[in-house]
Amino acid sequence: NEYSKGFYLSKRGIAVRYARGLRRQGKKISYGLMHDKFAVIDGHLVVTGSYNWTVSAERWNYENLLVIDSVSLASRYEQEFNKIWSRTFIK
Repeated sequence: NEYSKGFYLSKRGIAVRYARGLRRQGKKISYGLMHDKFAVIDGHLVVTGSYNWTVSAERWNYENLLVIDSVSLASRYEQEFNKIWSRTFIK
C-alpha cells in the first residue's frame, strides 16, 4: 500500500522486489518467506543483523545491526540472496 516501505522506496527510484508463496521443484518445496535481514549497498556495504526494519523495532526493541564494508562479503551476500530469490514465486 502507499504507506509501506516498499512503496516509499520504489517511488524514489529504488528497485523493490517481492516474493510470496512457494515453488515446487520436482519433489522439493521452497518457501517464499525470507527471514534473513540484510541489504547489500553499492556492491561493498553489507547491512545485517537481528534488526527488524520496522518502526516498532526502532523504538521499542533491543536489536543489533552491523554495517560491514567488504566487497568479498557483499558478493557472498548477493549470491545468497539470488539463490533464495530463484526459489520463490515472484509477485
